[in-house]
Amino acid sequence: MHNAFQGVAAAQLEWREINQDGKTYFAPYSPQFDDIYFNTHNGIAESQYVFLEGNQLTKRFQQADNDFVIFETGFGSGLNFLLTAKLWQQAKNKQHLHFYSIEQFPITSNDLERIYHQLNIRNSISEQLLDQYPPILPGIYPIQIAPDITLHLIFFPLTQALKEIAINDEFKVDAWFLDGFAPSKNPEMWHKGLWHFMALHAVNNESRQTSLATFTAASEIRKMLQHYGFKVQKHKGFGHKREMLVAQFDQKQLSTTKPTLASDYLSASNKPQRIAIIGAGLAGCTTAYCLKQAGFEIEIFEQGNKVVSGASKMPALLAMPNLSIDHNAFSQLTFSGFYRLYQFAKQHPELIAAWQTSQLSSEKYSSYQLDKYFKQYKDRVIKNFDWQSEDNNQFQQEALLLPAIQVDGKTYCEFLIKQLEPNKIHLNTQIKSLAELKSFDQVIVCTGHGTILNNLGIKTLPTVMPLRGQLTGIKAETNLQYPINYDGHLFQKEQQWLLGATFENSLDSSVKKEDDQSNLAQANHRLGLDLQLNKNVKSYVGIRASSYDRFPFCGLYRQNQKQTVWLNYGYGTRGLCLSLLMADIIKTSMNNETLPVSKNILQRLSPKRIQS
Repeated sequence: MHNAFQGVAAAQLEWREINQDGKTYFAPYSPQFDDIYFNTHNGIAESQYVFLEGNQLTKRFQQADNDFVIFETGFGSGLNFLLTAKLWQQAKNKQHLHFYSIEQFPITSNDLERIYHQLNIRNSISEQLLDQYPPILPGIYPIQIAPDITLHLIFFPLTQALKEIAINDEFKVDAWFLDGFAPSKNPEMWHKGLWHFMALHAVNNESRQTSLATFTAASEIRKMLQHYGFKVQKHKGFGHKREMLVAQFDQKQLSTTKPTLASDYLSASNKPQRIAIIGAGLAGCTTAYCLKQAGFEIEIFEQGNKVVSGASKMPALLAMPNLSIDHNAFSQLTFSGFYRLYQFAKQHPELIAAWQTSQLSSEKYSSYQLDKYFKQYKDRVIKNFDWQSEDNNQFQQEALLLPAIQVDGKTYCEFLIKQLEPNKIHLNTQIKSLAELKSFDQVIVCTGHGTILNNLGIKTLPTVMPLRGQLTGIKAETNLQYPINYDGHLFQKEQQWLLGATFENSLDSSVKKEDDQSNLAQANHRLGLDLQLNKNVKSYVGIRASSYDRFPFCGLYRQNQKQTVWLNYGYGTRGLCLSLLMADIIKTSMNNETLPVSKNILQRLSPKRIQS
């Protein structure tokens, strides 16, 4: 298990007694770095003095005529962000605040809640942060705190974070908060790669000039900043501290980053005018939803006679993250996808049939593995993650309770596109050539299985394998506490149990009686039931599309002066879990915004990876 979780781990927090000015206070303390996060007596005042006043944010927020970008090293308790967001709201600026913060050792949401209570700073901003706080796992997590405030939490070690964040060379930072623990105690947070990154994304023109502020006045920090083009000044430090540093960027010539497969996501051409989406399943509907939310003009083309006519129409779709002992790249992707879906679900709980699933031991997950997964993830995934004993399990078996989301596929997809005008959805329309869509400058292929891809006439499109699945519906014997995972699945939809689904490499969409028999027999054997095939059984068949390596094909595929082609398909069995995140990737790439996943993940998603 090499470098599991890439060094990201929950902060070990202690509350230490601090004596100052003849008074006693309690401050959150890091035994790992032998330092306090802040003094609860004057932490707010210190943050305001060093970072907000040090960067002259009150004046700059009022005058900003573009989106304002702040980058922080060391999120810690989030105090700097909370104070900055409050100041931004007070400025009543019509632009957008983007606050980026890197943290290798995130404080748990429970500890954050205690800190905010101690500081008496519970407000709508802190409530949104706590409500949407991500799992303590490596990744990039955009959090919409308010309509005009986005927090981008980057859970990686600093040097890796700077390499993995997917931004182009035109991305510029307005202000830096250098707030890691002191250089003598946490030298990794002051790595030389930071200075190069800061200079590469700094700006100095008539309308913008990058600034920075930090509590330290260490000579080596001052010299490095000067070397990388910053004009540095010493200011009076806060309280008993003698000095601190502030700086403004002047100029520095630097080489640009080397291109990779991830570079395609950062080099989209002019902003799209008209977008055609081919396919109206999960991929097409979520893509349409995200692009419509971003203000794009879109139209959907579907060869079926109704929206959601393929595998996406199943009465029960279940999303859950993939667990692995080393938290591999696919696990990272599914946790990021699930986090994005969870954010959406919190806004639309009426669509959600279940928020957890009960994972029994199976051929894929032995009892030994489940126990290891629980120990590995329990301090990282706080919400809806627990061990379920035999006494508390409906089927008297030990199980791992996992975060999960269950929806009705048809209802979910119809909700996603309800804002589209009816004349923008073209049913019974089979696109046989991209020439038919020449009036659209952007085309996104969101198809299902391979026959539709072949009909497009693009011979080099990445191919997918068809995965036929059949669910069996039968009258519910009792109400389920949670959806059940074993070697199959057991869901509840109103008064119906749904069992399955089968797996078969086939394009056959007809119902097979033997598949219903197999689903019932499997449930009977594993759950101690006595379900019988009868005339009231309902069968549901869907053909899913899977890539050769489980990662979807998502991203820029072909670009010329007339038309840009994007791909977004090949989810396999993870359609619900991944589709919103994939749509966000395309949306942010089209908008030249920061991508919501790391460069490493983007390279695994690239449609061009099969050519590498």
